[in-house]
Amino acid sequence: MTERRGRRQGGTGLALAVALGLGAAGAAGAQDGRTQLTPDQLMTLAAETMAQGNASGAAVLADALIRRDPGDVPALILRAEAALAEGDFDNGLAAARRAWGAAEVEPARYAAARLAALAHSQQEHYTRSQFWLRRAR
Repeated sequence: MTERRGRRQGGTGLALAVALGLGAAGAAGAQDGRTQLTPDQLMTLAAETMAQGNASGAAVLADALIRRDPGDVPALILRAEAALAEGDFDNGLAAARRAWGAAEVEPARYAAARLAALAHSQQEHYTRSQFWLRRAR
């Protein structure tokens, strides 16, 4: 459901999330009414949005990063966390699987496997959850 909403809103949802996240300080640096963020700045904003408890806002920002680079492991992990926080276990599992497959370092693989295990456990797929926990280990 979140995935669908993020796609429907497209740039409008992203612009709204960025505007809310940046506030008046971001408006001062805007050119032509638009604020440009680097991928690192957008990831920082997405992580801060998630830390503030706004999972749907973090999901919109993470989706923008994933559209830019489908193999962006930190964005996929954040997307999985946001989906799980919203109770969207299918999309959370999908993002965690993609992150695990794209991850090149052990900490990222651990985080992705842990999120996949959590998604499966919330769906009462305990054997699959154990599989992902073993991958995390």
